[in-house]
Amino acid sequence: MRSKVSQRFLLLCSTLAVAGGCGQILGLSDYDVDPKLDNAGGEGNGDAGKSTTTAGKPSTAGTGGNAGAAGEPTEGGTGGVPPVVGGAGGAAGEAGAGGAPPVEKFQGCDGTAFNGNEAILRSCILRVGCLQWLWPTETISRCVSQNSQNLYEGTRCTLDAETCDDITACEGKHIEPTFCGSGASKKVGMHCNGNELVDCDGFVPYARDCTKDGATCKEFSPAVEDMETAGCVLPLPLGTCTVTNDVEKCSGTEYSYQCNGTQAYGSHCTAFAAGCRSVDEEIGCFYPLNACTTEGVTCSNSRATWCDGTSRVTFDCASVGLGCETTGDYTDDGERECLAPGCAPEDVAGCQESCSGTKLTLCYGGSPVTVDCKAYGFKACEEYEYDCTGDAVNDCQGSEMLPFAQCE
Repeated sequence: MRSKVSQRFLLLCSTLAVAGGCGQILGLSDYDVDPKLDNAGGEGNGDAGKSTTTAGKPSTAGTGGNAGAAGEPTEGGTGGVPPVVGGAGGAAGEAGAGGAPPVEKFQGCDGTAFNGNEAILRSCILRVGCLQWLWPTETISRCVSQNSQNLYEGTRCTLDAETCDDITACEGKHIEPTFCGSGASKKVGMHCNGNELVDCDGFVPYARDCTKDGATCKEFSPAVEDMETAGCVLPLPLGTCTVTNDVEKCSGTEYSYQCNGTQAYGSHCTAFAAGCRSVDEEIGCFYPLNACTTEGVTCSNSRATWCDGTSRVTFDCASVGLGCETTGDYTDDGERECLAPGCAPEDVAGCQESCSGTKLTLCYGGSPVTVDCKAYGFKACEEYEYDCTGDAVNDCQGSEMLPFAQCE
C-alpha cells in the first residue's frame, strides 16, 4: 500500500503555521497529520507518488506530471521561542541602470526596506529544491516567511545548510537521478540500492537512507498486491510480525512499522526527534505537540501564536526580519501571520512564486523577492501547478490550481 501524504501539520505549519502539532509519519513517503490541523489549513490526506496526469498531481507549466511524495515527519515543534539562526542582514540588490543607487533586495509592500535573513533564505531554497517532493506542504515562501524549519527538532539541522549534501546529511533523503532508469526499462515501485530505499514512482525518483533508522533495506519477494515492494526493515524483536498486512503499528514510541510476513519495516521515529503515537486514529511518527485551549491567532513581540483549541505553534516572525501583523480566527489566517512592512493578508494571498529564466521570485512575508537560482548552486528555475482538488494542504483550500516555483 502506498504511503499517504498527510500534510496536515506541515500544512499547519503554514497555517497553524507549521509549528506546533504537525504530525507526520516518518518514512519514505508516509506522513500523517493531526486532522484538527487539517481543518485549520493544515495538511490534507492524499495518495503520494503515483504517476499520473490527472487531478491532484503537479504538472510542469501546463504539462502533465507525476505526483510528488512526502518528506519526513513534521509535527509540532518544541516549546518556547525558536532562536534566530543565521545573520539578519539583507544583501543589497543589483545596481540600478544609469548609475542609479542599488535596489534594496528586501522591500515591504510599501517600499520600506527590511533586514531579510539571508541564511534562512538560502537554506529554504536548498531544502525545497533538494527535496522536491515536499510541496505543496512546504514552499520556499512558507519556509522563509515562517522560519518553518526551526519549528521542528527533526528539521532544524537544515537551518544552516549551504548545499544539497547538507540537506541529505540532516534528513537522510536525496534525489536519485540514475538508479530508476528511463523509458521502457524504467523501474517502478520501491527498490534497494545498497542500504538506500529508492522510490521510483514519485514526481522525481528519490532515495532514503535506511541507516538513519538503524535499519536494513530489503526487497520483498514475492510482491504482495497493494503493499510496498521494499522497505527499511527495523531491528525489532522476533515475533513482532507474523503475517503480512498494511496496518500501521507502534513499538513503544520509538518505531512505526508495518508487516511483510515476519519482517517489520517502517521508520525509527525517535531518530528524527519524533515519537510513534495515534492522532485521531492515524498511527505514525509525529513530532510532539504544544498544548493550548484558546482558539485564535495572537501577536506578541513580533511572534505569532496559533491555536486551534488543542495544539499551539509559535512563529518567530522577527527571526526572519518580519513583523506579526495579523490576529483573528485561526481557520481564516492561513500562513499570513508574519508580514513584511506595509503588507496585508491579501498581499500574501495575491503573491505567487514564479520563474524568469534562472531567476526565481518568491514571496517573503507577502512581498516579492527575486533571486538567481545559479547563486545557490542550481541550474534552473521551474514552475509547477498542483491540483488541489480533494486536498486541504497549506495553500490548497479548494479546487483551484496552486502555482509554485523552485530552483532545480
